[in-house]
Amino acid sequence: DSAMLERSSLGYEDLFAYLLGKRLYEELTVGVVHTYEQHADDLRTVRGRIDIGAQVRRFQDRLDQICCEWDDFTPDNALNRLLKCACRVLGLRVRHPTAGGVLDDCCTFLSDIPDVEPRTALADAAQIRWSRMNERFQRVASMAIRALTGEGFVFRSGGYDTFVFLLDMNQIFEDYVAAVLETAL
Repeated sequence: DSAMLERSSLGYEDLFAYLLGKRLYEELTVGVVHTYEQHADDLRTVRGRIDIGAQVRRFQDRLDQICCEWDDFTPDNALNRLLKCACRVLGLRVRHPTAGGVLDDCCTFLSDIPDVEPRTALADAAQIRWSRMNERFQRVASMAIRALTGEGFVFRSGGYDTFVFLLDMNQIFEDYVAAVLETAL
């Protein structure tokens, strides 16, 4: 049957932000992607492993400096920075409270990731290496890249990877008939 529903104006950005936020929120509830980041520095105590070659070359007779190399398992990676940047940028543009709320929820999951500018996020996105750990974010990352570059989607049939926007056909027909009658009369 039918029910009385309130109407609200939705723009393309509101729908796009809602679709991105909803999909991203579902993936983030499973877990935020962490990656190993390599670091090297001269420290006072051993962290990770000692780079023997660099230690001998640079600090051969000093015991207060140790050349160390280590890996950090961190959520601060190119993928998470891209997703957070897209949520922040879209969050500033949306007018619908539901779309804004979903994007805010996603930003809460990504609160440990530093904010970056869209140009930096897009430059780093080219360096994302897809693996089994992060392949579930590929569609969302594609949407985030499109949102930050200002691109849209090609709507065509025949593929399974599409988006659907439902329109009130009665309203479209009534608007069309009103326009035709105005020009004819």
